[in-house]
Amino acid sequence: MRYLLILLILCLGGYWLYEHYLTTPPPSAVSEAPQQAPSNTGQFGMPDPLAFKVRAFKSNSPEIIVVYLIHGARWRQEMRRVGIPGITVSIFDGARLFSTNPKRTDTKGYGPILQKALSSLNGATPVGVEKRDGHTCLHYKDFIDPVGNRGDVWVDQQTLFPVYLSGWANGAYSEVHFQLLKSDFSILEKTCFDTSNTAPMLTPFLTP
Repeated sequence: MRYLLILLILCLGGYWLYEHYLTTPPPSAVSEAPQQAPSNTGQFGMPDPLAFKVRAFKSNSPEIIVVYLIHGARWRQEMRRVGIPGITVSIFDGARLFSTNPKRTDTKGYGPILQKALSSLNGATPVGVEKRDGHTCLHYKDFIDPVGNRGDVWVDQQTLFPVYLSGWANGAYSEVHFQLLKSDFSILEKTCFDTSNTAPMLTPFLTP
């Protein structure tokens, strides 16, 4: 559970400083319809490949919307803050990193963090089954880590992927909504993990 709160903190981290890019995106094979995680066996883990959207709300801060595409070590992240012009694009092709944020240097992306977050739920006991954001979810409640961060997480009972996370981190209350996206990586992988393809291509999904 602690890793889920770490993920929340990172999602809302101040290092997401970005330059302004506004272009018309090309057609994308990503769809907003939720998908089932590939052949899960009842164990929490990260599907691969994976496309998902995050909407994060933090006290006294603009809403942040992020779309992630992850395939093995390769990943693409596009992010915007609602009401503020500009989109941050970060791409790692397995060897090279490109980011419109000049301060970004990490190449691991969020795959390892998400994997640890999901794996931390294995063996945990939910307090119940509840509806959240249109999904039937397992509710893991009221965890407090050693430094005082606390929160709840709701995980889709079928896909075992997070749907909603709420809690306190660094003295601020935050809410994070997750949405699995369909993707055809046989089409997307030729462009989405290309570090020369720096124009935003996921703009239609960076909306509330």
